[in-house]
Amino acid sequence: MGAAEIALAVIPEVGKLVNTLITHVGMSSRRKESIGEKAEVQAGNVAKREATAKSNIDMPSTEDTISELKRELVKQLNEAVGDLSRGLMIINRPCSCLELKHQLEIEGAAEELIPMDPDNTVYNEIIQWFKDNGYKVIPEAIVSGKFKEEYPRMASQFRSFRDRIGYRDERALKKLHEVLSSDKSNVVMIPLDAPKDKDELTLEEAQELAAEEARARVAKRWTEQKS
Repeated sequence: MGAAEIALAVIPEVGKLVNTLITHVGMSSRRKESIGEKAEVQAGNVAKREATAKSNIDMPSTEDTISELKRELVKQLNEAVGDLSRGLMIINRPCSCLELKHQLEIEGAAEELIPMDPDNTVYNEIIQWFKDNGYKVIPEAIVSGKFKEEYPRMASQFRSFRDRIGYRDERALKKLHEVLSSDKSNVVMIPLDAPKDKDELTLEEAQELAAEEARARVAKRWTEQKS
């Protein structure tokens, strides 16, 4: 058989092989595209299910979150006030409560509240206070006695911070409002959003006023006894 005859015999077979390969490649490509499309659909379904699940969860509102953060901040400030009023001492020994506990809790809550309650500048002031005075409340500073006279003034500053946060227990107020609303007796209703009376005293102011009155009565009795 000559070369020409061999070529004529082989060419058709080569063509068949090429066509078979092309067919397989096309099928493989379409199969991959189909698998990819199925994966995308499945991923989309998973995302939809997750979104639906999240939408069914009762998440706290921004107002709820702000209220809870304020509550925690006020609580930690109150505890810090107590520690400072005692000179940061426990049984005549320095405590690290303010440095290792209250400071971290206070700073954390204040930092979260800055973007959530941007009109209140007290949060930045609290953080700056610790930057300026944090070294004065560590055990080594307490033992030194150098800042002993400052601690009562610091307690007063913390009380001021606390009052400026403006925390109120909204759940308690709401519950009280519901109880009073259901009471048929003649009860004076105070709106939940009623502004604070300018003449209303804080607890600290009331205590100071009472102390002043008590001192005045004692001084008067002492004067009368001397005369």
